[in-house]
Amino acid sequence: MKSIKYIISISIALLYGTSFRSTACSYDVYSPSELNIFRLCDPEMLEQWRKGKRFQEDEKLQNCRLWQKATSPQIKTDEIQQVVYKSSLIQLRSLADGTFVSDSVLCQNRFARWLSAPQHKADLDFLLLAKEVEEIRRYMNDPWYYAYDGDEEHSRLQELRDMAQSSPDRRNASRYALQAIRLMFVLNDYKGCTDYWESTVSKLPDNILRKMAACYVGGAWEWLGDRNKAIGLYEEAEDIGALMTLSGRVGSNPDKLPEVARWEAVFNRFPNSPLFKVELQKEITAIESWNSETFSDPGKQTIYEQYLSFFKKAAADTRVKEPAMWFYAASFVHQLHGDMKKAGHYLELAEKADGGADIKEYIRLYRFYLDAKTGNISDGFIYRNIRWIDTRIKAAVKGRTIYPGNLNSNYPFEYWHDALRKIALGEICPQLIRAGRTIRALQLSNYVCNRITQLCPCFLRSYYSSYQRDTTCAFDQMRQICEYNPYDYKTDFFDMLDRLGSSTAARYTDRALHPLSPLDQLLNAGGYTDPDYLYEHVGTLYLRENNYAEAVKYLSKVSAEYQMRTNLAPYMKEDPFQYYEPYEDTSCSGTIDNNDYKLRFAREMFRLETEMKTVDNPDLRANAMIRYTAGLRNSFGRCWALTQYFASEDSRNGFNYRFNSSWARKAYTKADRLVVQALREFKSPELAAQAHLKLKDFKTAVRDYPHTRAARLVRQQCDRYYDYAIHKF
Repeated sequence: MKSIKYIISISIALLYGTSFRSTACSYDVYSPSELNIFRLCDPEMLEQWRKGKRFQEDEKLQNCRLWQKATSPQIKTDEIQQVVYKSSLIQLRSLADGTFVSDSVLCQNRFARWLSAPQHKADLDFLLLAKEVEEIRRYMNDPWYYAYDGDEEHSRLQELRDMAQSSPDRRNASRYALQAIRLMFVLNDYKGCTDYWESTVSKLPDNILRKMAACYVGGAWEWLGDRNKAIGLYEEAEDIGALMTLSGRVGSNPDKLPEVARWEAVFNRFPNSPLFKVELQKEITAIESWNSETFSDPGKQTIYEQYLSFFKKAAADTRVKEPAMWFYAASFVHQLHGDMKKAGHYLELAEKADGGADIKEYIRLYRFYLDAKTGNISDGFIYRNIRWIDTRIKAAVKGRTIYPGNLNSNYPFEYWHDALRKIALGEICPQLIRAGRTIRALQLSNYVCNRITQLCPCFLRSYYSSYQRDTTCAFDQMRQICEYNPYDYKTDFFDMLDRLGSSTAARYTDRALHPLSPLDQLLNAGGYTDPDYLYEHVGTLYLRENNYAEAVKYLSKVSAEYQMRTNLAPYMKEDPFQYYEPYEDTSCSGTIDNNDYKLRFAREMFRLETEMKTVDNPDLRANAMIRYTAGLRNSFGRCWALTQYFASEDSRNGFNYRFNSSWARKAYTKADRLVVQALREFKSPELAAQAHLKLKDFKTAVRDYPHTRAARLVRQQCDRYYDYAIHKF
């Protein structure tokens, strides 16, 4: 007779016969701590800087105001911007020939009507030239455009340059001069550019047009190799971006890092430039990515020390109108380095110092972060800050749409919500768990992950639902129509609930459905607290822990409709009480109805447990054990969906339940023990032989129980079981 160890090893191999992978493709998941929280400027300001290294929207506004001054205060700058910056060349030409009346936009535009008057022909002529320049340059910037000597575009730009230089229109002299300078620069005539500045443009009125021209002339001097003159022109233009990026600056301190030296040089001339907000945010965001090892690097330490020195110097400069932002920057770098005492000190200075309303808002958010980081996580603290930040999130996400896969992967979405994820999930929740306040941690995590789903619709890919095209819908609607829920089983809240165990999940569920305090109500209202969702998860956790009585209690509360639309439903078809052969195709055999799949399994396992403990007949008791071990093993193997939500290392939380989880190991150990006990308890040869057949131990069934029906069955299956026939022993 084969050893019990052999039988157990065979049965394990059979149950592990087929490997299941996660239903989702692998994807990058970011920790909430990787989100950035330091902020001084909004995305619009950053975008302006990214596009043109200058704040072009402000330039446009000032230019429109000059046009307004030349026309009438009754004409709004929005109307002027529509014509100057948004209209096409064809539309402007319609003003000249009078056909613009068929254009509903221009017809109602007071600036357009003003330009169409015969006495304003000179102004319209200028705009026609400027718009033609703009459209030619746009065409030449196309990646499919190939320049060659004498091509039509360059020839026309040269003609337009000559027209701009020779225009007799004194009223628009500054505007024509700007176009001439711009065209010379585009045509690589850098010497002509600088000469025309000296001879003509520098003598024109000091306004936004001259400043814009100075930017091009500064660039021309840079191409010609005269950095000093380039700096002078950039300073006149207040082109701080160009000053920041111009390397080898005259007067830079060789003992300072290039970035710090450039900052100091610019700060001395323009201490209140709005570009410092952009640069501060860019640099400190980069420093946020440093880890403790990076900070210990001597080179990196020099960087942050020089930055800190500059920040503190800038904050103390009496010319600075918003010292709060410099104190804020100093505090933030100190906390990144782990010096919470200094971080707190400079944060207090930032809170007391002058600063714009937007900066004060960012400083308040940082206070929330720093207090959370240093352990101030009372219920009152959480309540106050959640209520405050919720107002900011609601205003910021208005009109936004979420792709669920990005959200549950912690990709940056919206600043205020990103900050809440970083603070709550990265700082507060771990502290709450360590302090034993797991229910509060789960409530907060649920709120953070799901409040945003109440405020924004989701962008739903067609392959998630029966829809043939991508669509946008509310998250609640997504939960009803999706064949595969792309969000609720991958959130940080779901992972936390899954990891904290059944008893904690049960207590949380009760608290979610029966709040006890205003904070409970606030967090629960912002979370996803569908009873079916919670009860199903708690029941699954009890199945994982082999507590079948409690599993029945919770799974019996889950609606049949909900069970059939979970992501696990497609995997709930195989009979969990069968022993399967390795790689056996069970698509057409051994399958069962998946209605109430988990509940029926829990009830049967509880019944078998009871029978194993109470039945006196050893054969019945042993049979119950054999069936129980099949269910136990399969619930962590082939029928993994009974006890878990993922079955591979591709899963979000990195578990491979089948092979690595402590629950599976305990279950297999328990099953091994029960198999040994069951095989020893059988009194009936027939039942014993059948048990060996279930375990695929055909040799033992034939050899030790040759006269049983089970043994005869083996011998009759010549094609499949010939090698196990009695004469082979």
